[in-house]
Amino acid sequence: MPQTVTLQREQTTDVYHHLGERLKETSPDTCGIMFLYSSANPPQLEERVREILQHGSGLDYEVLKDAQTRTLAILLPGLTLDAA
Repeated sequence: MPQTVTLQREQTTDVYHHLGERLKETSPDTCGIMFLYSSANPPQLEERVREILQHGSGLDYEVLKDAQTRTLAILLPGLTLDAA
């Protein structure tokens, strides 16, 4: 069973707006999405994620950051999460 997490949408944030627009652009194609949040807010988290994806995966990806919640949204166009 895949593990999923739902991020609360109590207020509209930049990442959700951009994510919605990006998904409209890729529709009807498949696009895997992962949300990454750390309450500890480690330094350079976004850069570390980009480095891992860039050097180790060979995947097409996009990383979006919500400055308000410090949540990262990782988009994997053309992939489902079980294929990534």
